[in-house]
Amino acid sequence: MQQWQCTVCGYIHTGDQPPEACPVCGADRSLFIALNSQGPKVSAPDKASTAPDGPQDRSDGRQWQCGVCGYVHQGAHAPAACPVCGADQDQYAAVRHFEPASAQEIEERPGPGAAPPNHRPPPAESTSAAVNPGRLEWILGKMVDLHAHPIAVHIPNGVLPIAVIFLLLGSLFHSRSLLTASFYNLAFVALAMPAVLFSGYNDWQRRFGGRLTHVFLTKMICGAVILTGTWGGVIWRLFDSALVLPGAPGRGGYIVLHLVVLAAAIVAGYYGGKLVIFPKKPR
Repeated sequence: MQQWQCTVCGYIHTGDQPPEACPVCGADRSLFIALNSQGPKVSAPDKASTAPDGPQDRSDGRQWQCGVCGYVHQGAHAPAACPVCGADQDQYAAVRHFEPASAQEIEERPGPGAAPPNHRPPPAESTSAAVNPGRLEWILGKMVDLHAHPIAVHIPNGVLPIAVIFLLLGSLFHSRSLLTASFYNLAFVALAMPAVLFSGYNDWQRRFGGRLTHVFLTKMICGAVILTGTWGGVIWRLFDSALVLPGAPGRGGYIVLHLVVLAAAIVAGYYGGKLVIFPKKPR
């Protein structure tokens, strides 16, 4: 029996054909590659050809890298859509494999300090920009290098569940202290959300080129829901202080608002986790 491996999560399937969908991550069967295949190798197609084919075209060992998230796909052709960020097939580029230079090429190379053929010095503006980057550009670049957004999103992902749990327990046991603690946790998330969204936008522009795939669009919608939901909950509580009292009217809608915000944080965290698993890497 042939073995097939999912190129997204690594799941291995045994059978004559790959499954219709990966039972672990849900990837399409076209994202499976054959393992230990003894069949003839398929010759590499022309570089300009990117039309998807069946599993039989995936034994040539060719690799394609997504230009948005950096995910590397193995097969004769790039996938129709990136399984990580949802980028279209035209966002993929063949991964180049560099071979060692021959002795003649090494001998013909210019010596130390010599300018290569057809060398042109960079324009004065680009040189000065590279040597003396603006303070803001330097800060924004450092935010990406130091993973400011993955760190910042731990606040809504970690504190929001606590706010919801305190709210549910306080409502169940008529505890004013738990209801008050829930409010303070929600307020903390609301205050942190502008930094979370700004660092996420900065990452999207600098790491992923600002390309609006369905993954990034979903994350943006979830971020907007969390921002408006948390600030809406805080303002609601400030204008209706009776919400911390047992049996307060309108508590049901207040709880639903918290659950909607928590669901948005879970969805955003799921897609964000996919992008962290396959980080963007320069070619």
